[in-house]
Amino acid sequence: MAEIKKYKKKNGETAFKFTVYTGVHPLTGKKSKTTRQGFKTKREANIALKRIQAQVANQTYYDVKDKKDMTFQGVYESWRDSYKNTVAESTLLKNDGMFNNRILPAFGSYLINKIDANMIQKQVNEWSSFSNASKWLDEMSRVFHHARKQQIILSNPCELVSKPRKPKKAAAKTFYETAELKQFMDVLDDSNNLQAKAMLRLLAFTGLRKGEALALTWEDIDPVNYVIRVDKAISRRKVPGSKNKTELYLKEPKNYTSKRMTTIDNKTLELLLEWRELNPHKWVFVSEYGKWLSPSKPRKWLRSTAEKAGLDPIPVHKLRHTHATLLHEAGASMEEIQRRLGHFDISTTQNTYTHLTKAQRDDFAERFSNHIDF
Repeated sequence: MAEIKKYKKKNGETAFKFTVYTGVHPLTGKKSKTTRQGFKTKREANIALKRIQAQVANQTYYDVKDKKDMTFQGVYESWRDSYKNTVAESTLLKNDGMFNNRILPAFGSYLINKIDANMIQKQVNEWSSFSNASKWLDEMSRVFHHARKQQIILSNPCELVSKPRKPKKAAAKTFYETAELKQFMDVLDDSNNLQAKAMLRLLAFTGLRKGEALALTWEDIDPVNYVIRVDKAISRRKVPGSKNKTELYLKEPKNYTSKRMTTIDNKTLELLLEWRELNPHKWVFVSEYGKWLSPSKPRKWLRSTAEKAGLDPIPVHKLRHTHATLLHEAGASMEEIQRRLGHFDISTTQNTYTHLTKAQRDDFAERFSNHIDF
């Protein structure tokens, strides 16, 4: 049952609005609603509401003219219905954040066929101090491209917009050199937090993604053959049916090549087995309640350890970069590094680790451990 509500506009004026069911949308094939607002009186809102309800009842609400009346938000919602089936839930969560926090507040209420390149350029210029400004423009362009495919607009105005130059930042540290990693590990070894020691060493000495490590069970570790099975990952998604609440969930790894068996060195295995004596739970890394460990914990552990070691902290994912860099020093080829890291395409390995060159050697785990020698 549609309800007319009173609200305050930004300028302090009182206005009225309502949300009403509008039937099955011809562009999406899904049940839809529309929100109308800005009415000066409740009577005006009621007249508009009755008119829409009559059109829905007569199946005339959606007609050819409707495409001209679609807002950017309406087209975005149509595009999102298709997009959500092509990406992981964690990726969708990040994408929703971009639109809800930046793009929809700027353009959501505008008729999409009235948005031109000048309007978009002005907004992009305002965003230019943010490092993600170009990314936001690219995501907007997807919605306009969808509108063009649906014949709502004739061209994509984003194609005429100049991307802002990324703000210059001091070059971020992307990995630890051998001496730095030794310095880091010396401090870590003195820690009383056995789980932190096992987790951070595992990431640095195997190149596992953080989500892959968080999803490990004790059954995934083969202490006889010094092998770890990687076939799942922990990530974050929006709680179904909620507006902003998120939850951790178990998912497939990033791609099919991410499913792999990876070797482990003796000292890392010993740490894991020592931790197992204190952790009776199914999962290798756990919260105090025996549930999945929060992804924020490894980040806190790394920052704390780096600070004590007198090092600049790096993102947890860069321990993976560190592993790849030192694998090269230990004699691994680009193809071997690709397989160990579980990259789908060797170009990913090459683009990410452009400073690495080819060399031939296999025996990864122990050779890597022997090369570092701590």
